[in-house]
Amino acid sequence: QTLAGGSTNIRGEHIREAALLGDDEALAIVDEFARWVALGLSNLTNLLDPSMLVIGGGLAGSGDLFLRPIQQWFGELLYSPELRPHPQLVLAKFAEQAGAIGAAILPEYAHVSDI
Repeated sequence: QTLAGGSTNIRGEHIREAALLGDDEALAIVDEFARWVALGLSNLTNLLDPSMLVIGGGLAGSGDLFLRPIQQWFGELLYSPELRPHPQLVLAKFAEQAGAIGAAILPEYAHVSDI
């Protein structure tokens, strides 16, 4: 089933699945979403000048489906890319589990006064 089927209860995983099947509407949504993510990442880069940006959560679980358009938009939206090297955009190793893993190890660092 494609997004054009008219369902009103569409979730992120539905868009991902439809995009992987080549659904034009889903691919347009992915591209628009990627543009907004890339805009945020380019703003962070312009402010902080990182060497690497790690993308986690559900996006990381989708692999190249989101990463490639984010990279494309990022290159277009980055301010003065000729003045500095692009930071590397990578997917988080633990993808959707990153938040849970972070929460699980937080007690290990509870004794540190800066947390």
